[in-house]
Amino acid sequence: LVAMLLPVSLIGQLNLKWSDQIVVNSDRNLGYARPKIALTSNNTPIVMWSKRSNKEVYTSLREGDTFKSPVKITPSSINAFAQDWAGPDMVAWGKNVYVIFEAEPHGVGPIYLCTSKDGGNSFGDTVKVSDNRLTRFPTLAVAPNGRLYVAFMVFETGDKDPHYAVSTSNDGGRTFSKETKATGTAPGESCDCCPAYLLASNTGVTLLFRNNDNNVRDIWASVSKDLGKTFSLSKKIDNSGWVIGGCPSSGPSGILMKDSLASVWMDGSSGNSRVMIGTSDIDKLDIGINQNISNDVPSTANQNFPIIAGNGNIIGAVWEEINQGKRYIKLATGNKGPRSLINQKAAVVNLDTSTLAKNPHMVYADGIFHITWQDNRTFKIYYRAASIVGFVSITENKKPKIEISPNPSAGVFYIQNTNDVDEITVQNYQGKVIKRVKGSIKDLDLTEYSQGIYFVSFIEGNGRRSFKLQKE
Repeated sequence: LVAMLLPVSLIGQLNLKWSDQIVVNSDRNLGYARPKIALTSNNTPIVMWSKRSNKEVYTSLREGDTFKSPVKITPSSINAFAQDWAGPDMVAWGKNVYVIFEAEPHGVGPIYLCTSKDGGNSFGDTVKVSDNRLTRFPTLAVAPNGRLYVAFMVFETGDKDPHYAVSTSNDGGRTFSKETKATGTAPGESCDCCPAYLLASNTGVTLLFRNNDNNVRDIWASVSKDLGKTFSLSKKIDNSGWVIGGCPSSGPSGILMKDSLASVWMDGSSGNSRVMIGTSDIDKLDIGINQNISNDVPSTANQNFPIIAGNGNIIGAVWEEINQGKRYIKLATGNKGPRSLINQKAAVVNLDTSTLAKNPHMVYADGIFHITWQDNRTFKIYYRAASIVGFVSITENKKPKIEISPNPSAGVFYIQNTNDVDEITVQNYQGKVIKRVKGSIKDLDLTEYSQGIYFVSFIEGNGRRSFKLQKE
C-alpha cells in the first residue's frame, strides 16, 4: 500500500526535488555508450554501459554521493556488440542483477547473460542463452516473483524473416527454455535495426517492438498469458502509420499499470522525430491514448530514445531532445497516469545543454526517478535523481507517525518515533546531501547551516518518509 502527498505545480504535474548531477564514469578508456540503470536491494542504483571500440561491458554501484569504481563483466574472450543505438541490457531483482548482451560479430554471435548475486558488487561467468547464432538485440525483464524472461531478434537462414523470440528461466538465469516466436500475427517482419522492450508480471509477459510492413514502421505489442509459452495476442498499438524506407534504429519502452499498458516511442511521420505516448488495455490491446507527449515542441527540434517508468498513477517519461545545436535530456512527470504527461512542461535533466547529452535511461521507485545518460563531448556518464516532494511510501496506519517539532526551528529539530529507521539523510534545497545518520535519532541539529528549506528522509527497509524542514 502507498500513502502519498503529491504537491503539483500544474494539473497532474509533480513537484520534484533534484539531486546533484553525479559523474558515474569519467574514464574514457572504459567507454560511455548506452547506459542503463536498475535498482538493487534497498533501491541502490546500479548503472551499466559498454565501450564501442573494445566491446567491453561495465557496471558501477552508487555508494553514498558517488559511484564505485567500475566492474568489468565481460570476459576477455568475448566481445560484446555495443553502439549508441543498441547494446547490452540490464535488470535487477533484489540482490540479483542480470546483464544480457550480444557477442560479436553482430547478428551471428550468441546471446550471453552475466549474473550478480551480491547486488552488483561482482558478476559470475557468462551463460549462453541461445544456441541460435542468427540473433541480435537482446533485452530482458524479471517478474515480481523472480521469473526471468529474455527476448532477442532471430533471423531465418539467409538473413530472412527477422522476428523476436522469447526464452524463460526459472532458476535465476542458469538455464533457459527453447525460444518461442513472440511477434505473433504482425504482418511483414520486425524492424531489423530496432531494439525491442520486454515487460513481465507474475502471470505473463509482454513484448513491445517496431514492425516493418512494407516500410510502415509502427509499434506493436504481443502478449503471452501462459508465462511465455505462446503469444496468442498481437496487435498494433500505434496509429501513426509512419512510412520510411530507411531504418529508424529506435524502439519502444513501456510499463504495465494494473490492467493497461503505457508505451512511449519515437515517431517521424510529421517530418520531425517526436516522442509519442500510447495506452492499451492488456486484455485486447485496444488503443486508448495515441499522441505526442508535447504539442509545443519547436519545429526545429527532434526527439528520440524515450523511456517510461512509474508505479500506480505516478508516471514519468524521459527522452533526448536536440534543438538548434543544443542537446537536452528532458523529463515529464505526472500523478494521474499517462494522460497527465501530455503537454506538461518538461524539466531539463542535464545541467549543461552545450554538451552532447544523449541516450537517457530511467527507473522509478519509492517516489524517486533515477536517470542516467551519456555525453559524447565530455565522454562521461551522468546520474541525477528527481524526488517527489511530499511522497510517503510507507502506510501510515502500520507505522508510528514521525513527529518533528518545532518546525520552523532556529536550528534543532526534535524527532519522535524513529525506532525502525535504518538511515536518515538531510538535503538542502539544491538536492545535495549535507547530513547522513545511521539508525534512529531524537534530535536533528542544523545550527551550523544557513537559513532556508531542507528535506529530511527517514529510510526504513525499502520504504522512505520525507519531510520539509524550515530553518529560521
